[in-house]
Amino acid sequence: MTNTKPDTITDSTVGQWPPQAHLIRPEDRPAKEGTRALCGAKLMGIDLEHAKDVCMECRKIAEQELSQ
Repeated sequence: MTNTKPDTITDSTVGQWPPQAHLIRPEDRPAKEGTRALCGAKLMGIDLEHAKDVCMECRKIAEQELSQ
């Protein structure tokens, strides 16, 4: 039997498309491959500044940190 679906989910690839944007702290800018987001996700270093879908966990953490 032939596998007709591409095997794109590995440790080094994004698990969803389009990729979800994450937030990082100012001192971690610019993001490079391996930078950790606020939620702990390992980033690929792609600029998603204008993304429409931002990680809810990152947003929650950022709001908590800003309110302190």
